[in-house]
Amino acid sequence: MILKRIPDKVLDREGPLKETMRVSVIGACRGAGASFVSAYVLRNGLFEGHTPEGLRTLCELGTPYFYQALGFDRRFAGRTLHGFSSHGKHELNMEMGYNWYVKVPEEEYFEKDILRNFYGAAGSMAIFDCSGLNDEPLIFDIAKESDLVYLVVDPMPTKLISSEKFIDEMRKICPKAELVVNRFAKGIHRGELKSFLGTGNYHKIDAMPIEDIYKAEYNCVLPV
Repeated sequence: MILKRIPDKVLDREGPLKETMRVSVIGACRGAGASFVSAYVLRNGLFEGHTPEGLRTLCELGTPYFYQALGFDRRFAGRTLHGFSSHGKHELNMEMGYNWYVKVPEEEYFEKDILRNFYGAAGSMAIFDCSGLNDEPLIFDIAKESDLVYLVVDPMPTKLISSEKFIDEMRKICPKAELVVNRFAKGIHRGELKSFLGTGNYHKIDAMPIEDIYKAEYNCVLPV
């Protein structure tokens, strides 16, 4: 499937129409940490280069996570949370200083909803959490249509082995994809990792203490 590009202008409620930078975060395998890296980029900006100023949006295209992890049912108590499948008119879901388009567990989603949100997400920078879309052919079209792609890698050897085919396919289809090694720790053999990836040019995020991850989820806050 080839996506048909629509105008790159989106509504900014505080001013004129502005360009949206599309950043897709894709896990090289299930459990690589695409959601975590998406939140990291939302909070900290791009790993390299200039991060667009203005509104940042995080949009879940794949496996639902943030609605429950951040307690959106309580955060939006008394307010309207514009759902993923209803988005398309540039409604904003502002929370913690960011705009969110998250999947609500009881809602049903279709491919057209993914495309609508990919093309219609508001803000100066839209970060797309593509967790769980590895087996969908659509993921390669999304990657090609993105301004920037972060391909998230788990450095655990068993995870690397299961990621090999997908990394090769993504590199062929989307050469601009940048590698992000998540959960980087002292026990990692850097030489072996470089040999496997075929490059030492990657971004990295240090492994977070497990107690900090538990604490963040129990308090419904971002762990980054």
